[in-house]
Amino acid sequence: MAQAYLLCEDCGGSGYVTCSHCDCPRCHSVGELRCSHCQGGLVDCLECGGTGKIPAEERYLFFFKRPSTQECPSCFHGRVRCSVCEGSSRMPCPECISADGSVNCTYCEGSRRMVCPGCNGARQVVSEWTTNLKMLATDDLRFEHEKLRAKRANLEIKLSRLHVDRDAEQRETDYWSERIRIEGGGFDWKGAAERSDKCDNAVASCRREIEQVEEAMLLVEAQLSRRSSVS
Repeated sequence: MAQAYLLCEDCGGSGYVTCSHCDCPRCHSVGELRCSHCQGGLVDCLECGGTGKIPAEERYLFFFKRPSTQECPSCFHGRVRCSVCEGSSRMPCPECISADGSVNCTYCEGSRRMVCPGCNGARQVVSEWTTNLKMLATDDLRFEHEKLRAKRANLEIKLSRLHVDRDAEQRETDYWSERIRIEGGGFDWKGAAERSDKCDNAVASCRREIEQVEEAMLLVEAQLSRRSSVS
């Protein structure tokens, strides 16, 4: 089908692309690094030196002094949570993350995205069909316009039928809803919602097709008007 514009393939129709200047060679743009102060978020306890034991009151066994230890109350088996990463074992990358957690990129101002250069943020690009219009003969342009006009007429008929189907679906849902309210029983509300959504999507899709055809018709009319003014 003739389309005046197509979704930009570079940005997928979003109008933005990932900022290429945010690539950090240190963290590969993840934004964080493994904490260098600990292992798995834990460090050796300073009080017991990582042994998990501290000296206890000395005891005597058969007149011999016997060293005694007890569990360190400040840790678990000699390990405590790292105070630098708070036990997460990850820390912000100093190369690309500022104090408030944003990316230090002057190109995208920390958003990690830039306006797509392919469509300049318009989300659409001119189609090949539109580009080739200027090369068509005047009679071919008139023929193309007639094809588009016939296409629009068919789509309008299709849209009218879709409206009828949607109204019928809504009336049926309303009928069963009222009957169940009076008589009781169950109703497939999920199925009714799915059918309603399907009707709405079909109507919306048909409307988009009509808009595309009308855009194409305007471009053909503009070419014909330009040629008639020159002649």
